[in-house]
This record gives sequence, structure tokens and C-alpha cells, in this order.
Amino acid sequence: MSLWARAQQLPPESLQKVRAIYGDHFPIEVRHCLATWIESRIWTPEPEEQQRFFVEELVQEIHTNAELMLSPEMFVTKMKLLEAAKIFRMQYGHAPHELYTYMRRCLAMEVEVIQAAMGPYAAQPQTERKYSELITGLQNVRQKVNMASEEIRSLQANIESFSLQYHECLKNKGHINYLQQSGPMTNERRELEACLRVQIEEMERKLNALVAQINQSQMELVDHMKENIANLRQLQSQVLDEELIKWKREQQLSGNGVPMQSNLNTIQEWCELLADLIWSTRQQVNNVARINSKTIVELRQPHLVEMLDEMSKQVIVGCHGDRDVAVQVLGPFSTAPVRRRIPE
Repeated sequence: MSLWARAQQLPPESLQKVRAIYGDHFPIEVRHCLATWIESRIWTPEPEEQQRFFVEELVQEIHTNAELMLSPEMFVTKMKLLEAAKIFRMQYGHAPHELYTYMRRCLAMEVEVIQAAMGPYAAQPQTERKYSELITGLQNVRQKVNMASEEIRSLQANIESFSLQYHECLKNKGHINYLQQSGPMTNERRELEACLRVQIEEMERKLNALVAQINQSQMELVDHMKENIANLRQLQSQVLDEELIKWKREQQLSGNGVPMQSNLNTIQEWCELLADLIWSTRQQVNNVARINSKTIVELRQPHLVEMLDEMSKQVIVGCHGDRDVAVQVLGPFSTAPVRRRIPE
């Protein structure tokens, strides 16, 4: 059971204390509609460097939820969510860690109210602690996938810079050949040739340093993507092979009056997040392969193509198994899984 679900079970007096925690800086409508997402992001602390995407991701999540509110009775809530998204972006777009810290403080106060009313262990039983660990794992992988995207952009920028400098160097060498073949070498031509050779020597020094940097970046990026794939395999096993099976077993026992501890909506959100992370990781592998195929021969590392091809197979086979290249995502309010196809 989520922290927010427990808060809603509080007696009126304690519930009023929870309501008082939330105001203009963190509207209670946002807390209610994004309860699972907020707790998955804030339940465990993140390094400040990894919080830089928090505001944009929060705003995106608010818009996603608001777009689903189509009924007239949800109109006011929808408007409040959209207004909150606008305020978050305006006030915290430049300082996402401040909003993250503030929202984390609000949840800590919420825990205190729940524990005061229901006992010191009410806000985080054993099952919820296990969920917290799984959420932390999903969040860590998402952050590492985001960091890999940044590394890919940096790698591509360095490769483009190398290409420009490399062709400029070739241009200067061509100019020297022209000077040597187009006529007698005058003093003026000799001075120009000497100047060009100095420039070429400096360019080649910079190019060699850039090659070393690009090669190192490529191998570090490959290692990071391999780690992400391995973590995704482990998390998928936890969600689909443990939590989903556990939920199905509890559902069968619930007919005999045994209370259910698992939450279908939570498992569904985990499955959807896994699907997005697997898709993003596969796209990253394909992007690196595409970038490598378009680089000049001097930058291509031996065996990199084979490594990327093997990783592409791992992110399909390892993370999907025999599931027809699909991630099983539970349909909303349904016990039957639907299949989200991963494009080739």
C-alpha cells in the first residue's frame, strides 16, 4: 500500500494535519493524482546531479495525467494540475533540487503524521520497504539511462568536432601539395608552407588527443550501457517473475479471505517504466552503432561493431526472453496482460 493510500485511511483529525502540509508550492491535487510517481522519485534520496531533470519530468507527468481527465467532473482538478505544472516550471526550472527537497520534506511530514496516528511502523511495513528497494532500482536505472543519453550527445559532438578539424587539416596538407607542384618555390611560398606545416603539426596534436578522448568515451559508454542492460534484466525478473506472480497468487487466496498485499496498479506502472527503459536503452545502442557507422575510418575501434550488435541482441533476448520481442504491460484495471510491441 502506498504512503498516500495510508494517509487517506487516517482519522479526520490526522487527515486534516496531512491536508495542512500541502499548499501553493505543492498542491494536494498534485500529491493525490501523482501519488505513485512522486513516491517512486522521492522515497529514497537522489544525488543533486541526478535531480536536474526532476522539474521537467514532474511537469511532463502532470501533463500526461491531465490529458487523461476527460470527464466534466475532473475539469477543475485538471485545471489545477496544469496551473501547478506552470508554477513548478516558472519557480523551480532553474533550481530543480529545491523543489525536490521541498517535496521530500512534505512526504517526511506526512510519514510523521501517519506514524503518530497508526504507530511507528505503519508508514513502511516490510512489503513497502521491499517496494521501496525495487523503486530505487528502477529509479537508479532511469537516471543511468538519462546519463547515457548525455554521454551519447557528448560523444557525437566530439566526433563532429574531430571531423571538422580533420578535414581542415587535410585542406592545409592539400594546400602544401599545391604550393610544391604549382610552380617555383619563392621565399613567400616557403614562408607560407612553413606556416602551414606549423598549423598542421598543431592540428595533428589536437586530433590525436581528441581521438584518445573519443575512444575512451566510446568504451566507457559501452560499459555503462552493458550495466544498464544487466540491471534491467534483474529488475524485470523481480517485477514479472516475482511481484506479478505474487499478485496472482494473492488474488487466488483473496477468495478465501486472505488480505492482498500487492497492488496491481503499482505493478502496472513498474511494467510501463520497464518498457520505456528497455526501449530507450535499445535506442541508445542503435544510436551509438549509427554514429560509429558514419564516422571516418580513423575513429572506428576494432570489435566495436560486434560489441554493439551483441548488446542489441542482449537488450532484446535478455530483457524480453521468448515474449515475441514485447514487454508485458498490464492493461488498466485488468488482470489480463496486454503486449506493448517494441519496434524493430
